Amino acid sequence: MNVYADENEGHYPDPNQWCDLLLQHTDVDMDWFLCPAVRFGWSRQVVPWPIPKNERCYYAMNPDCEPNSPDDTMFLFEIAGGWNKFGGPESLSNQNHRGDGCNIVFADGRPNFVGIKEFGELNWDAGEEEQDAVR
Repeated sequence: MNVYADENEGHYPDPNQWCDLLLQHTDVDMDWFLCPAVRFGWSRQVVPWPIPKNERCYYAMNPDCEPNSPDDTMFLFEIAGGWNKFGGPESLSNQNHRGDGCNIVFADGRPNFVGIKEFGELNWDAGEEEQDAVR
């Protein structure tokens, strides 16, 4: 995302096309759109058995996050699956890790696994100063 922003006047890709644009304009590999733990889900049977996941991407982008957003702003986060998905807290999914939480990336590039109890504490707002600068 930062490589894309560096080459596009300091802006992240259009949220409606972010996966496609990263593939077209950067060295992103398709595997980067999948959390390794999501390649196989586990059914809740007497004996757990892996069930292949079929989506191309399990991440979404916060469209309010820009390169100048505060470090703790949510940027990328896990979803149930899709392509070129974006949104806010309503899209966040804990399904990919047995309901325990999800992987996220903050505006400063820091990845983190966040437990479900911490979901309400995440910062989704880029802040008034940053939003005004983007407008």
